[in-house]
Amino acid sequence: MKIVGGSARGRIIEAPPGRNTRPTSAVLREALFGILSGTVPQARVLDLFCGSGAIALEAISRGAKQAVLIDADAKAIQTASKNCKALRMDEQCRIYRNDFEKALRILKRKGEQFDFVYVDPPYQGGLYEAALKGLFPSLVAEGGVVVLEHAATDEMPFLPPICKKGRTRVYGTRAITFYTGAEEHEDRGFPRQL
Repeated sequence: MKIVGGSARGRIIEAPPGRNTRPTSAVLREALFGILSGTVPQARVLDLFCGSGAIALEAISRGAKQAVLIDADAKAIQTASKNCKALRMDEQCRIYRNDFEKALRILKRKGEQFDFVYVDPPYQGGLYEAALKGLFPSLVAEGGVVVLEHAATDEMPFLPPICKKGRTRVYGTRAITFYTGAEEHEDRGFPRQL
């Protein structure tokens, strides 16, 4: 795998070992960061179910200020840590091995907020709604965006009192769906690119 844009463009990163890993493709990452080009510079990023850390590292390469990477899998955390160090981004990254629900509670207690959150849980795990409920409203900064990666055949939840669902974009067998805080769009509507 390679970083596809920014200051680390072309640099190689590793994927966690094992058959059950499915790193986010370069095509999907390029499309995602094209859509979010105005959101990423100076952003605080949360990469939930981070795997290799590719999304967080791509964001930092493109100007994000800092990133928090979370995964429950020890091999994923080792790989993400190794990738952060190899790209000399370890000072901008905080990496935690933890169950996502516990990690989100800890981040809430610390008063953390994020401008860009990427959520890539196991596709068949049914974790999408729980992740959104754990993130909104307290962990997503005003104007922030949450992106869920999922199987293209999966229908993503509508949670109107908590957040507003934007577009779903499909890339082969995978898709990404955008969410923002519900209160932010009562008057001005959803941003066009999302």
